[in-house]
Amino acid sequence: MRPPQRDSCDSDSHESKQRAHAMHAQGRYTRSLLTVLSMAVLLNPGSGRAEDNPDALVCKPGEQLKGRACAMSESDCKLRKRLGGVDCPQTPAKPLQVAYQNDRRRDFRGLNLRGAKLSKAYLQGADFSTSDLSGADLSGATLPTAVFGETNLTGANLSGANLSQAQLRAANLTRANLSRANLTLAQLEAANLTDATVTDAVVTGATFVRLKAMRVKSGGLKGQPALLDSSCALAEGYLLAPEVDLRGFTPKAPLNLTGKSLEGIKLKGAMLKGSIFAKAMLRRADFSEANLENADFSQTRLDSASLAGANLTDTKFNGAYLLGASFEGATLVKTTFDSATCVSSCGKDNPGDAALNKPRFARTNFTDAKLDGLQISFGRFNGANFTRANLSNAKLLEADFSGANLTNANLQNAVFCGVLTGLVSSGIQGTPKSLCMHKLQNGSIVTARGAAP
Repeated sequence: MRPPQRDSCDSDSHESKQRAHAMHAQGRYTRSLLTVLSMAVLLNPGSGRAEDNPDALVCKPGEQLKGRACAMSESDCKLRKRLGGVDCPQTPAKPLQVAYQNDRRRDFRGLNLRGAKLSKAYLQGADFSTSDLSGADLSGATLPTAVFGETNLTGANLSGANLSQAQLRAANLTRANLSRANLTLAQLEAANLTDATVTDAVVTGATFVRLKAMRVKSGGLKGQPALLDSSCALAEGYLLAPEVDLRGFTPKAPLNLTGKSLEGIKLKGAMLKGSIFAKAMLRRADFSEANLENADFSQTRLDSASLAGANLTDTKFNGAYLLGASFEGATLVKTTFDSATCVSSCGKDNPGDAALNKPRFARTNFTDAKLDGLQISFGRFNGANFTRANLSNAKLLEADFSGANLTNANLQNAVFCGVLTGLVSSGIQGTPKSLCMHKLQNGSIVTARGAAP
């Protein structure tokens, strides 16, 4: 006859205490190993009876295996006693295979499964919330409706996995491989896809909200997400996100990235004619040598962005914020900078109310550009061409105009102060408000002798 189970942890046998101590020393590693081995039984039900395999017996988180029963660890048990508990109950350990078949939730929450080998596993509806699956191999796994809330999937291989309707809220997918994965109707709210690979994945109906997707690698994405907020954009099968490298990107149609936050995105040499970037956050973006003809950057943040050598013909920068942006060698024919002023708290960073701090426009072509109301401090315009440009009401302080061409430019009510060495000017239109140490004479800017600095 089976002896009765003991209810008090203080009365455990010497043998039980030794076994509990050994398991406690093995820690989470043992628990992880037991779980993975148990999963092997689950995934291969024909390999043997789980009831005959001690390694297939598992306990809930916070419990230890004692023979064929689960009990709290000794420390947890004593804590319960101090808090007023009367006993430390034990329950029979269930084989994971049987528990999995009977519990449709398939509960694997909070487990340590680092490096688990689960390729082509059938885990529909499994709950891996808060578990550690970093480096795990889930390639080709069947995981529809599975739950990965706040799960650590760093470096995991999910290529070809079926994640349709899966819950991946706040999951850490840093450096994970999701190529060819099925993400239909998947929830990726606040997921971290930094440096992840999602090439050729299906994203129909997926939720991409508050994503962290810096440097994500994509291409060949299929379908259209149901929700897509300002943290990313989808274009021509590519996921556009901060610091993503899409050099030479040539979409079939102009992009509309209004209000998107794509800081540090790399679009060097891209063909983006007619694209809309209004009110977008594009700090540190690289548009160098890109074709941005007729693009719209109205009220866009372009702090420290590079547009060097870009084609900006007919492009609009109305109300844009260009702190430290580079336009060296760019073509700005008929470009509009109307009221390109500071949009938020730049007074602390820039002298006066200047909108641009040391922007670089060397050798830039401003022919027929609309620069009405533009405010710049310490700008570098050496060798720039302002032929017929409209600079009325502009304020250009401490700027370098050496070798610049202002032929037929409109300077009505403008403030020009800075280096004007070698300046080419004739046919100047309007009356400037101030030329500092220079003056307007017969339509040309000349040095004013005796003028105060």
